[in-house]
Amino acid sequence: MLDFFHVMQNQKGVDIQTISGGIPLSGSGGWRTWIKPRGVNWVQFVLLGAGGGGGGSISGAASVTGGGGGGSAGAQNLITFPAWALPDVLYVAVGIGGAGGTGAAGSAGTASYISLYPGTQSQYLLAISNGGPGGGVNSGTTGGTAGAAAGGSSISASSLAGLGFSAFCQSAGGVGQGPQAGTAGGAGGAAGVAFALPGTPTNCITTSGTGGAGLGPVSSSGFAGGAYTATSPFFALAGGSAGAATPTPGGNGSNGFQHPKLLFFYGGTGGGSSGLAASTGSTGGNGGNGATGCGGGGGGAGFTGQTNSTGGTGGDGLFIAYAW
Repeated sequence: MLDFFHVMQNQKGVDIQTISGGIPLSGSGGWRTWIKPRGVNWVQFVLLGAGGGGGGSISGAASVTGGGGGGSAGAQNLITFPAWALPDVLYVAVGIGGAGGTGAAGSAGTASYISLYPGTQSQYLLAISNGGPGGGVNSGTTGGTAGAAAGGSSISASSLAGLGFSAFCQSAGGVGQGPQAGTAGGAGGAAGVAFALPGTPTNCITTSGTGGAGLGPVSSSGFAGGAYTATSPFFALAGGSAGAATPTPGGNGSNGFQHPKLLFFYGGTGGGSSGLAASTGSTGGNGGNGATGCGGGGGGAGFTGQTNSTGGTGGDGLFIAYAW
């Protein structure tokens, strides 16, 4: 808006710009631009790092084969700046979700950045939200380890960064960090570990993936993958179904999604383990994919000789700018 008569009247309401879908960074390539709207006084940024992929499960013996671990969500940043402190153009890089592992650990998601220049040198960066680590692969009867909580999000060291007001996804001690780690894969003969929403810390808007189920005894049904349990206003989300003793493959985990009424995202849930533990048809279910910034679910366990299960893919990061 033009400031005729030198009287500024903000009639724009709130300008919202979103950048999603991760692009690999290569030198100065892969960066996208945010242009500051005219006539605004304040700008608030939401920046999410990408989630890690879930770990797959290596097929093995009945009762002693664990499921894959869930990947971790990326870190988050919420930063508010007076508009006068920001240049007219900023450069944004959105992290890429980690791939789920097939009979292997999941890959870590990559970081998201807000920068004064298309580069990741510390003197240019206004903010970093790190990517979440991937979930682990099973080791015998032990389920895959959960993807650890993402490294802390931060306002970086540029000359303008200190002019902003930051609210991290914080632990009880006020330390900036990522959301709670994913859950571990179920041990042999056990279901995937569930995740209670909204999670810890409770001021995070993304969730990590849950673990896949471990394999049951011969001639028995399998176990369900790790689920999300929740109370209102959050929703429960089922893990992959247990394979029946016929034999039947374990069900795939559920894909994550955005809450329909909240800026809150769900990770993928773990795959179920197969039933009967026979030579054919006893494959574990794959983990579900994580929604934006969330971790993928771990793969469920299958019987020796069957195809290894695959963990879910972590969700790409996200940048949202609110200006008013």
